[in-house]
Amino acid sequence: MRTCNGTWARKQRNVINFSPLAPSIERVRDFSNKTQQETFKANMAEQERPREMTQGFPVPKDIIGFIIGKKGANIGNIEKASGAKLSVSDRTGPQSFKRDWIHIQLSGTGNQIDRAKKLLIINVMEATSREGGQARE
Repeated sequence: MRTCNGTWARKQRNVINFSPLAPSIERVRDFSNKTQQETFKANMAEQERPREMTQGFPVPKDIIGFIIGKKGANIGNIEKASGAKLSVSDRTGPQSFKRDWIHIQLSGTGNQIDRAKKLLIINVMEATSREGGQARE
């Protein structure tokens, strides 16, 4: 509260304190409160940030060419649509179900990896249906 002579007055327990430093103290207090609020918001944002993870996705070796696409077009589209990063291993994994498998490594947040897996499943189904169950490379 400002008095008629231009000094600041603060009411504390029914006592009026006339102090020329009151506005400065208020500014420091406001700055301190804003800094605490900004720090709190930054900490909350950091806690809410999704964690990065990596998972493998097996693909039959005979359709890996279709999954990758010409010059990596298909796998690039999956990366763009999902936000996940995909990398294809050069070596084959163990043989199971009478097939050789190649693993695609998916990196990103949980939601990104889930989207990439769904898109990969759609591509695998499309590749196997095009060749009547026997897709070409």
